[in-house]
Amino acid sequence: MTEPQEGFYSTFENAAGNSVFIVRGPESGYISLKIRDDRLYVVVRGEPKGEYLVECFRDGVDSGALRPCMRTLVDLTGFIGTVDWKALLAVRSLAPWGKKDSGVSLIAYVVRNDMFGALIKIIRTLFLGSTHRMFDNFAAAIAWLESQNLTERSG
Repeated sequence: MTEPQEGFYSTFENAAGNSVFIVRGPESGYISLKIRDDRLYVVVRGEPKGEYLVECFRDGVDSGALRPCMRTLVDLTGFIGTVDWKALLAVRSLAPWGKKDSGVSLIAYVVRNDMFGALIKIIRTLFLGSTHRMFDNFAAAIAWLESQNLTERSG
């Protein structure tokens, strides 16, 4: 699987100063956020430290670019590390992700295999205000994100 080149996230390629890119970690394990308008693209590669996740999200929130109500595509196809639950709890505390007053938070996870199912179920319980879906390809994930209305819960 490769990063989506067209459609939902293609606007990042031609963004003229109105996108925010945040990257933390070395080539062996990094997290990157690409933020533009109501779209967030998260890439997790290798074995990144949990602190990289927290730093990326904190920087995004502090900049005002990252909001609690966004269409989010999370690429876990290159993730081989362990989950830092303390880091996920820290990210949860940074903003009212998907709370009723902040709108709808949609998260599509693209994964290598069904083994990620348990992980996504646990993350869903940590971020109850968000709608989560797992996909095995970018096209289906992007189609789902594009089809959803950010003002109504999709279940």
